[in-house]
Amino acid sequence: DDIPIHEYGIGLDYGEALEVIKDIFDKKEYNEIFDFIEGIIQAIHNLEHYNYQKGQFIENINNVFINENVNYRIINSIITDIVNEEEIKSIEETLNNPYDTIKKHYNKAIVKLYKDKDYANSIKESITTVEGMCQIITGKDKATLGDALNLLKEKIHPALKGAFDKLYGYTSDADGIRHANGLGEGDSTFEEAKYMLVSCSAFVNYLKENFENKED
Repeated sequence: DDIPIHEYGIGLDYGEALEVIKDIFDKKEYNEIFDFIEGIIQAIHNLEHYNYQKGQFIENINNVFINENVNYRIINSIITDIVNEEEIKSIEETLNNPYDTIKKHYNKAIVKLYKDKDYANSIKESITTVEGMCQIITGKDKATLGDALNLLKEKIHPALKGAFDKLYGYTSDADGIRHANGLGEGDSTFEEAKYMLVSCSAFVNYLKENFENKED
């Protein structure tokens, strides 16, 4: 909106705008630059007919990060420190899950982790994503994750079930994460929330791939 009109009255004078942008990259801290990039992504997103350019813009920025050895990648329009390609593919697969409730909770988990810095609620949203997938494939809408895992115990490898039993126990006990009076009050860390984000994505995709619409 602030790009000035060219002095000859012919279109906009982008030169001045580019100088302002260059100044941001030259003088601001890296986190402010990342905020600026995310702002551009959001601005493009708000212009629906530019959706193709948004995807291309994100791809271009990620390529710059790769070429310049910047250990960040854009996932779901948010700049994250997740750079492992397999983890990124897993996360993107979860974000493209056909069930709205899965996408909704998992998107919240990412936002809570990287934008709000609310690690306890990020963990809650991650585990709720797994719980929701378990409910979908078992047909038990009110089942807890623990209940759903028990229903699937004959189908899931014992080691895998045991791992997620322990994760569920962690989220049930640690700092009251899964209890309303404790949300956001615990000492959950970024590392814990990031681990849960990646692990829960992998498990959701595993459940969908192996048990969705499968006959007993």
